[in-house]
Amino acid sequence: PPAGPGAADLSRAEKATLILAALGPEGAAGILAELGEENIRRFARIVAQMGVIRGPVLDEVVAEFLDEIGGSRDVSGGILTARRMLSGALDRETYDRIMEDVQTTTHTTIWDRLGKAPVGAVAGFLAAEHPQVGAVVLSRMRPDLAARVLERLPEIVAQPVVLRMKRAPRIDGAVLEVLKRVIEDELLSVIRRAGATKKPAELLAGLMNHVSGAAREKFLEELEADEPEFAAEVQRVMFTFADIIQRVNPRDVTAITREVEEEVLMAALKTGQETHPQVCEFILGSLSKRLAERITEDLEAMMPVPLKEGEAAQGEIIKAIQALAQRGEIKLNQPEAPED
Repeated sequence: PPAGPGAADLSRAEKATLILAALGPEGAAGILAELGEENIRRFARIVAQMGVIRGPVLDEVVAEFLDEIGGSRDVSGGILTARRMLSGALDRETYDRIMEDVQTTTHTTIWDRLGKAPVGAVAGFLAAEHPQVGAVVLSRMRPDLAARVLERLPEIVAQPVVLRMKRAPRIDGAVLEVLKRVIEDELLSVIRRAGATKKPAELLAGLMNHVSGAAREKFLEELEADEPEFAAEVQRVMFTFADIIQRVNPRDVTAITREVEEEVLMAALKTGQETHPQVCEFILGSLSKRLAERITEDLEAMMPVPLKEGEAAQGEIIKAIQALAQRGEIKLNQPEAPED
């Protein structure tokens, strides 16, 4: 058989994946369970595309583990290996979700998959990013598809994107890999998982949760002007920082604040004092008096936080709330459906 890659050809992520694959399903199960879904998805993609890694390469990469893994053994990748490794570490729902992503992404490029995504979803994603990102993405899509996306971008976004495309946008290889991972994790995976089970309003609401407040407000205003009933349904199922008062029980706020780093909480609250003061009052009012007073004093002494950073911190709080709800540790209040 042809020789596989050498140790020098492997990235850090590939080397980490090789170590886990060498441990086998039982040995790796405990480690995988602690990695979080995003890192597990990266592991599954790499191992699914991995060929045979010869023993000498394994020796070089994981020399400190030779006594445990018997360094002369070859390690084989492939989709079956990915299935075997993950089946012992994950619950069935998470396993099915990750493997669906892996099987979808193994044999096609991200630009092919992006071209098959809904034009409105791609336009919404790019409208929230820097124009250089839009230029790079559109330059790699099929011209007819890129044109359709460009037509859906707000003029204030489309013009700088076009100007950057005229200069043949280039991007560092490492940065491009990060961009591709963001597109995969924050757009394509969301569309795949939501598309089969969620209504259009729920899918669009999920995308709106990931754009800036200003962009979200503009999109919703335009949607309300064109389709007011659909816009109302989207707003009903959205879950943003502003919705915490309606969706979260006061008794669960302490658990939520423990789920995020304190600097994230502080940045979210500092920005929230300007954008959503009632939410900040609700959060502080649901904490113990001593803790609330300390946080309030720290907020008063804290320098203003850039809006983008503050909104990102608020997004992390929403993710923490949803994670706690998925684990059954808190129960969210469900949004009321509109009356017929």
